[in-house]
Parts: sequence; C-alpha cells; structure tokens
Amino acid sequence: QSSRRMKGNNKVPMSTDRIAAVLTIVSLLIAVCVLWQRVALLNGTIASLDEKLNYHTLSTMSAPVIEKKVETAISSDNHAAVVVPKKTMGELGGPGGTGTDKIREHGYDRFYPYFLEHLRDQEGLNMLEIGYNLGYSYQMWLQYFPKGNVYFMEKDDGSKFPKARFTGDQGSVADLDRLLVTKNLKGKLDFIIDDGSHHPEHQMISFTYMFRHGLKPGGVYIIEDTETSYWRSGNTYGLSTEYGKDAPNSAINRLKGLIDVVNRKYQPDDEPFTSTFGKEIDSYVQSIFFGPNSVVIIKMTDEERDRFSSSKYLWKDKLKKPFK
Repeated sequence: QSSRRMKGNNKVPMSTDRIAAVLTIVSLLIAVCVLWQRVALLNGTIASLDEKLNYHTLSTMSAPVIEKKVETAISSDNHAAVVVPKKTMGELGGPGGTGTDKIREHGYDRFYPYFLEHLRDQEGLNMLEIGYNLGYSYQMWLQYFPKGNVYFMEKDDGSKFPKARFTGDQGSVADLDRLLVTKNLKGKLDFIIDDGSHHPEHQMISFTYMFRHGLKPGGVYIIEDTETSYWRSGNTYGLSTEYGKDAPNSAINRLKGLIDVVNRKYQPDDEPFTSTFGKEIDSYVQSIFFGPNSVVIIKMTDEERDRFSSSKYLWKDKLKKPFK
C-alpha cells in the first residue's frame, strides 16, 4: 500500500519537445493579439484621414475663390476615392482654356469668383454678356455655369450660336428692350456683364436700363474696361473718348456717386445722398466694388429693400451741422 501511494505521487517530467511546442503556441497567440491591435489602430487612422481629407475637399469647394483641390482621398475600405475638382475661372479662361483676355490680360479671376461662385451650380441661371467678339469669354462662361443659360449681345453678328445670340447696339435703349422681350428675360437675369463697346456713354445707357429692367433682385452687374473713363483723347469703336479723371460724365465718376448711395442711412435731412441714375436705381443698389478696370454692382433682394430702406439711424443728431 505504501509503495502504491508513492507510485501515485510521482509526476512524469515534461519533455523538452513538449515545452518548446507550448512556448511556440503562446508566442503565436501573443503575436496575433499584437497584430490585431495594430490593424484596429491602422483602420481608425485611415478612417480619420479619410474624414479629414473629405472635409478639406468640401470646405475648399465652398470657398469664394476655388484653387486646386485634393484630387484623391483614401477611404476606410482601402479603395481610392477619386474627387473630381471644379476648374477655377482662371483655368477655364486662361492659356490652357479658352484664352480670353479677361484672364490673360486683366486677371479678373482674382476677384470675380467672390461675386459669382455661389451662382455656378444654380439650375436655370440666366446670364447676359454684352459683347461677343471672338467668343473666348462666351466659351468660358458656358463652362463656368454648366447648368445655366448664357446669352450674349453683339452689334456685328458673326457668331454661330443663334439661340444665345442677339444682334443689337448696347447704346440703344430700344435694342436693349427688344433683347429682353425677344429672349423673355425681363427681370430674369442673374448676372449681366458689359464687355461691349467700352464707351462710357454706352456703359451708362446699358447699366441704367438693364439694372432696372433686366437684372433680377439679388443679381450681379459687372462693367468691364472702365479704363476709357480716364482717356482724354482718342476713340473706341469710332466714338470719341475725351474724358479724364475729373470728367463728371465719365462712367467711373457717375458710379462713384453710388458710394454715398449705399450709405444713404447716414444722409442728413438737408443733403440727401443721390446719384445721377435716379431713385429707382439708387434704392436697389446693395453694394458696389471698384476693381482694376472694372466695377461690380450688386442689386438688393426685395427682402433686403423692405428691411433696410426704412431703418433709422441711431445717431441722427450727429448729422446736423453745428450751430456757430
């Protein structure tokens, strides 16, 4: 009995091979756990990177001036998600695009997007360009407003786009009215740009009529090539341009009157702020921007006009002349 008890308490030592096998299994389990943690961490990093890249792309797409975008982003499922960037105005109209002098010579793309970018994807947008020439800018606008309707007015008919074309003289109110009636655009234009004869008198005739009758509330009106307001001799398209910096009837000096008009809330009772364009235009001018060789005028929406036309100035007494 004693010998049997002693035999039962004896343990057979584990062989070296079995110990090595156990250690190998334990090592493999540890390695699998570490690898699993690293995979989880990597997936989280990729997902975070994907979210940041997508956010960057979307936020820059909504900026007023669109520059080069991120063209690819890494998605969390390890597939490349291709982001197709919008082309900038400079790319569309520059040397690699249509080649319009709006970009090549004047660099209007430096600031036009601040006023036009929000209109790019507007369904059914209506735009009118006064002046066509070789059609380089027209081709740019077609790409810039892919969902819009782009019309143009040209005195000398030489284009191949009959639906968009209107032959007429921008210095003629009758022709301007006929354009709006023929194309059914009265009060329906979101954007008008004058790149026509460049003559100050024509620019003011077109602005006075089209801002009132063609441009819808909230619309954008741009006048280009205002350099002619500074000419003191010569002509443009056969029309004399004897103006200069201090000429009261130049386009620039007439438009300068709108600077006071947009600040009409601060006009004294005895000296109201008015321009040479009349009350109907003055009351709708929301803001005006003077840029190199161009002027941008924004038309108020009806809601803005109702809200701000009757607002009172808190410091009205400060506008009175002091007693002497």
